[in-house]
Amino acid sequence: MAASKDETRAINRGKGDSSETRPLLERHENDNRFSRWRAPMEPLTVLVLLAGCFQDSVYEQYFYYYQCKRYNVTFSFGSNASKCENTTVPVRENQITAQAQAARMALYHNVALYSTVCISSILLGVWSDRSRRRKIAIVPSVFAGMVKATVYLLFISLDLPFYTFFLPGIVLSGSLCYYFSAIAGMYAYMADITSPSQRTFRLAVLYMCEGLGAGAAAFLSGYWLDRQRSFTNPIWLSLGLFGFCFIYSAFLVQDNCHVEEKPSFCAHLRKVGGLFKARSDSDDKRWRLWCYYIGHLLDIFSQGGFSVIAILYMMNSPFCWDPTAVGTFSASMNVGTTVFSAAGIRLFRRWMDDHWIAQIGMASHVLGCLFMAFAPYFPNTRTILYFVPCVMILNKMQISVLRGRMSLLVDRDQQGLIFALSSCVAGFLILLQSVVFLSVYRATLHWFPGFGFILAAAVDVLVAVIVAFLHCHSRASSEANVNESKIN
Repeated sequence: MAASKDETRAINRGKGDSSETRPLLERHENDNRFSRWRAPMEPLTVLVLLAGCFQDSVYEQYFYYYQCKRYNVTFSFGSNASKCENTTVPVRENQITAQAQAARMALYHNVALYSTVCISSILLGVWSDRSRRRKIAIVPSVFAGMVKATVYLLFISLDLPFYTFFLPGIVLSGSLCYYFSAIAGMYAYMADITSPSQRTFRLAVLYMCEGLGAGAAAFLSGYWLDRQRSFTNPIWLSLGLFGFCFIYSAFLVQDNCHVEEKPSFCAHLRKVGGLFKARSDSDDKRWRLWCYYIGHLLDIFSQGGFSVIAILYMMNSPFCWDPTAVGTFSASMNVGTTVFSAAGIRLFRRWMDDHWIAQIGMASHVLGCLFMAFAPYFPNTRTILYFVPCVMILNKMQISVLRGRMSLLVDRDQQGLIFALSSCVAGFLILLQSVVFLSVYRATLHWFPGFGFILAAAVDVLVAVIVAFLHCHSRASSEANVNESKIN
């Protein structure tokens, strides 16, 4: 009997265990590495997103505030919102010009940041996979947040030049990958320690933590800006949070496992191309990975397109929202959608396939985009603050589903690579979102400012078509396997 077990194990090793069936972390005899305490990723995810989104919420509003001072336009704080709503034609023209110039500043900021993030994130991800140390992807990225906060503080406090000081500082922060590599490292860490059956839900919980951090940052920064009317105080808090996250990730996070044979850096970098390269024994798996990955990136493009113009859109006439209203809307979008999306995945998986869950999430996103686009024509424009987040309450489910599906289709030593590659291309997509949606927003301000939201909805409809195709293929493959087993 003992010999038979040994032979079975040898055969399994020769064939190579599938990453979809074997446990991610196999515990060997006399190996106590995995029994030690691990610092949880969820609190770190919340704090990193809280710190990062504090900066993102402040800079978008500061750019508009900066242009409002330049063109003598009223910036909507709580007590003077009516001055924004009741304007003459010349003032309205200045308001449109200020909006366009703020969109231009945001575009240059995003180009400077994400063009460098695209390169640095993939390098840190490959290095992390090669050494099997996720801290390599997390710690430098958190430090980049501290650098970016310092640049913001100096730029706003000392009124330093935008082109010769601010943009080079943003490039420096992006070269360390800002906080995007940290998020990719956290997802890879969670994929390392989670079984395939629980991976989709655990990744959804981690994504929910992202929403909690982003939502808290949006609400607190908006409330803080409206009460103190200071654009520097929230950045000080962001700097302190990034400092705490740096200590947490550097000294408390324990790496999961180590590899005995480390491939060369260039050899591991070639895995980026090999990740999607079809092999004779896994053609079906590879093209499905391609489809899931393309659908995931298009969905990120659509979701980001909504976010990149939403703040400027809501601060414009006829809404004229103050920072508190903008922060409340952003908080409800981030917290509500991520929490209910995680709960929705847990609930809907009792009755339906993951592909149906993704379709529900995309339908929620498309409807929300359409309501947002036509919101200026509603009788009461303030109703959008409550109605759109309710419509989009499940619009993050497809993100977790697609990430979980991709993770199940790659090998154990490629978990960090798939998330790092997603982070790299996501950085490029944010760059592309800024170019496309901010340019569309500037071009359509005079006749239909909500056109960008219709474009975002159209992209997500394309994702729904891709997921529907994969669903049909999955069902056909399952039926073919059942029929084959009956014949045998």
